[in-house]
Amino acid sequence: MELQVPHRICNGIFNHTLLCEFHQGKLLLHLTIPFEEKPKTNLPSDNLKYYRQRKQMTTRQLAEKMDIVPSTVVMYENGKHPIPYNVAIKLADVLEIEASLLYDDFSRFLSVPYTEALKSVRTALGLSQKAFAERIGLVPSYRSSSEDFIGRFYGEFMRYSGGDGQTLGIVLTPRHICDLFCDLLNIQTTDIVLDPCCGTAGFLVAAMHHMLEKAGTDQNKRKNIKKKQLHGFELQSNMFAIAATNMILRDDGNSNIKCEDFLRQNPAQVQLKGATVGMMNPPYSQGTKSDPSQYELSFVEHLLDSLTEGARAAVIVPQSSMTGKTKDEQTFKENILKHHTLEGVITCNTDTFYGVGTNPVIAIFTAHEPHPEDKVCKFIDFRDDGYEVRAHIGLVEGDSAKDKRQHLLDVWFGRTEAASKFCVESTVKAEDEWLHSFFYFNDEIPADADFEKAIGDYLTFEFSMIMQNREYLFGQGGEENAEP
Repeated sequence: MELQVPHRICNGIFNHTLLCEFHQGKLLLHLTIPFEEKPKTNLPSDNLKYYRQRKQMTTRQLAEKMDIVPSTVVMYENGKHPIPYNVAIKLADVLEIEASLLYDDFSRFLSVPYTEALKSVRTALGLSQKAFAERIGLVPSYRSSSEDFIGRFYGEFMRYSGGDGQTLGIVLTPRHICDLFCDLLNIQTTDIVLDPCCGTAGFLVAAMHHMLEKAGTDQNKRKNIKKKQLHGFELQSNMFAIAATNMILRDDGNSNIKCEDFLRQNPAQVQLKGATVGMMNPPYSQGTKSDPSQYELSFVEHLLDSLTEGARAAVIVPQSSMTGKTKDEQTFKENILKHHTLEGVITCNTDTFYGVGTNPVIAIFTAHEPHPEDKVCKFIDFRDDGYEVRAHIGLVEGDSAKDKRQHLLDVWFGRTEAASKFCVESTVKAEDEWLHSFFYFNDEIPADADFEKAIGDYLTFEFSMIMQNREYLFGQGGEENAEP
C-alpha cells in the first residue's frame, strides 16, 4: 500500500512531496524533490530524472512499470550506464515524452542491425560491437555533440581505401567550421536551414545541435526542427547515404535530404522550402571555360537565389574564388552584388582542410537585397585561429582557439574594434578581390623572417593552384580561361 501525505504536513519543513510505502511490513519513505524548470543538461540521464520527477514518480514506481529493479533506474539517472535504445522507447512511453530525449546515438547505433559488409569489417578487426562504435567516435552522449562522426569516419575510410574524393572536389568540412557557421549566422530555433551540397550532413548536424540547444525542453520546437527545418541536396549517392544515416541516427525521421543535383533545381521552387539560412561547402576546382556552372561562385549564386528574402548565408570556398580572375567568375560576382549583399569575407587557417592544399575563406551574404554601393563590408584575416597541425594526428584545437574564436565573433558583430591587420572595413566592387589581403595596407617594414614567410606562402599557393589546373592565375598556360 502507498499513502501520500498531504502537502500541508510537509510544507514549511521540506516544501516537498512525501510518499509513504509499506513494503514487506516495513514503512518506506520517499521524498520527491520538486523538479527544476528544465533538465540540468540535454543528457539522457538528466532528462530521465527530470521527466520522472515531473510525473511525480519515484524510482521504484517507474521501475515497477518497466519491470526492472529500482537500482537500474538510479544507475541510468546517475549516468553510470547508457540507457539502451529499447529501454528508452519503453521509458518514453511511460513518461509520455519524446523517446530521443532518453537515448544518445551510441545507444541507437548499438541497436541498429549491421549490413553484412559492415559486420565483416568489424569482425575482421576483431572488435566487439561496442568497441567498434567507440573506434569510429560514437561514445555515450554522442547525440549532444555537433561532431559529424559519420563523416569523419567516411573521410578516414576514403584515405585507407585508396581514394580521397578530391577528384570530385569533395572536401569535408571540419566540425569547428560547421559550429562557426552557426555562430556567424546567429542561428535561431525558428530558422529553416538549407545545405545544397550537404556531403555527409556536417552543416545540418551542427545546425540541428545549435537549434536544439536553444529550444531546450520545448517539445514542439524540437520536433519541428528535426522534421521540418533541415533541408539538403547531395549529388553523390554514397555521400547521400551517409548524410541520411547521420540524420536518422539523430532521430530525424524525415531528414528532407534529396539525392539530386542542386544546380538543376529551379531556385523559385527551392524557395518554397522557406530557407532563412544557407550553409555550403561546394565542390572545389571543378569549373572550366567549357563548364562554368561548376565554378564555386556558380554554386554561391544559385544558393542565394534559392533562399528567402533577407536570408543569411555562409559559404566556405577556395581563396581563388574571391579573386574572380576568369570572365565567367567576374560575371558571377557582378550578378551576386546585383541581387544580393556581401557582408564580409573571413580568410581561414591555411591548414583548415589539412592535407588537401586549399586555402579557404568564409564569405557571408544576405539574400535578395541588392548590394548598396556605400555598403561597408568586413574583411578579416583569421588565419591564426588557434588550430595547429600535429604529427600523425592532423589539425587539432590549440589552447588559444576558443579565445580567438570569441574575438572573431566580437569583431564580426561589432562588439569590439580590431586593428586593420585583423579586420579591414571597406566598400567593395565586383572587380575587387574580396579578400583581406586586397584591402589591407601594411605600413610596417617587414623583417627578413616575414619576407621569407610571405614568399613561402605564395609559392605554396601557386603550386596548389597549378595542381588544380589553375595556372592561368599566374599567366602560365590555360590562357583561354583568363579574362581578355
